[in-house]
Amino acid sequence: MTDARGRCRDGSSLVVAAVPEAVKTARDFTTRWFLAQGFSGCVTDAARLVVTELVTNAYRHGSGPGDKIFVRLHRAGSRAVVEVGDGSDALPVVRPFGLDEVDGRGLAMVEIMAESWGVAPLTDGGKIVHAILRG
Repeated sequence: MTDARGRCRDGSSLVVAAVPEAVKTARDFTTRWFLAQGFSGCVTDAARLVVTELVTNAYRHGSGPGDKIFVRLHRAGSRAVVEVGDGSDALPVVRPFGLDEVDGRGLAMVEIMAESWGVAPLTDGGKIVHAILRG
């Protein structure tokens, strides 16, 4: 939820430009928030991995030069929710991968690390990919 100024009331949010450095910025932001919320190191590590994969996908597949990617972190009871949004309407797909693959494992890793995940289209275009992490 946001207030009248667009600020997140029940969590924390970050908007980054679609550049390679966005991944590190989002990962560092996630680490600080999870530690400040008192989550264990294991949950924080899982969140870092999930955010890394989702922001990387948003940068590589869901954004063009100058586009924005947003990250929102919040609680849902004892669980933590990670949301990453981009401007693309293309829905993410978990691809099967082999041990020799160099990339394409991101969503498969999210599927393993998260209790659940999903995607929702935005009414003005784009999408939000969310992951619910075990607390």
